[in-house]
Formats: sequence, structure tokens, C-alpha cells
Amino acid sequence: MQDLTIPDLLLVGRGEALRTALKVVHNETNASPVIVEIGVLRDPSGWREPPENPVIPNHLQGAARSDGWSSLLWAWYATEHPKAKVQLVDIQQGCIDVCSTILHEQLAVFELPENITLVCNDAVAFFLELPPCKIDLLYLDGGDEPTQMMDHFTSASTLNFLQPGSRLLLDDIPADPNRGKGTILVPHLRESKDWILELDDTDHCQMLWKRVDIDA
Repeated sequence: MQDLTIPDLLLVGRGEALRTALKVVHNETNASPVIVEIGVLRDPSGWREPPENPVIPNHLQGAARSDGWSSLLWAWYATEHPKAKVQLVDIQQGCIDVCSTILHEQLAVFELPENITLVCNDAVAFFLELPPCKIDLLYLDGGDEPTQMMDHFTSASTLNFLQPGSRLLLDDIPADPNRGKGTILVPHLRESKDWILELDDTDHCQMLWKRVDIDA
């Protein structure tokens, strides 16, 4: 299988953790991963505002640089690899609408491919309604409260969506362990025998974890 090449423009604002996570699940699933994002891109400022720096394209200003616009990265991947499945979930319909508009514009499509789904729902309710499957990459970037990130992880884990080989990508995880969304979940993962830290990119506020098979 040909190695995955990700346009650098899609990685501005975050970077290494996104690249690593996507390449890993691409290779391990033969380009057919199930990717779920909790908390979609919600700020169109990077798309609509004139560029402050002419070297950086218009659509990578503002929120695109600070948030990373990961929704666009997953959707781009799904358009390039039709066996992949991407579900983008947010509890706010306004965020779903903004995300949908930007994806249509940036991907230059009239309709999104069938393997890309935008879902307006609470993450816990989403997992309860999701048919049984293995989520190859779960990206948690939902509410700002650490309890929410823990609840989202617990729901996905309890319902067996996170299986050996699954990757868990966490956003808003600064180097200071007492700050950010992961103050409850990260200590839990560190103590768990089921998870190993695959990439610590807290310089860019992200961590990538891998579910392991402790019985193997």
C-alpha cells in the first residue's frame, strides 16, 4: 500500500499528533479506518477573514491555525479513501452547520461523500446509538470540562468501541498536568494497563494513546 501523504496545509495549527494518528490507522486498516471526532470545527474566522500573513492561505488563518481544523483533515482523507468512514459529532447544531459549510467549500463538493457523516448529538447519546464497530481513531475535542472528556471516553470504552489497536487522540492537553481537558482522563490512562502513550505532543496540546491487548 502506498504511504499516506498529507498536505502540510491541513496540519497547520497542530501537526505531528494528527499526522501520526492518521498515518497509523491508514496503514493498519489498509486505508479503511473508522474515525470519530467529538467536537467539530466551529469557528469560520480562518475561512472568511482576509489573511494577516500573505504567505499563509486565507483558509488557514484564525481558527484554522489555533484549532487545527481537524474536521477538514478527516474529511479530506475520506474523500481520498472511499473505504474509510468518518463521523463528525457535535452537540450544537450551529457548529455542525459551520463545519458542513466549510467542508463543502474547501473540498469543492456539492454533496459530501456517503462515508462522511455530520451528527448533531451529545457524545454519550451518539455512542449509545452507534451500531457495534471498532473505532480505529477517536478524537476527543468536545466540551471544556475535564469531566466531559472522561465521560466521552468512558462511554466509548464501556460500549466496546475502543478495542486493541484503537487510537485515542486527545486535544487541549497542555504540558502542565493541572490544566486542560485531560486532568481526569490522562491520569486514568497512565494508570491503565490497557493503554500506552504513543505520542506526547503537549507542546501542541495533544496526546495520542494506543489501546493494547494485555492478553496477547
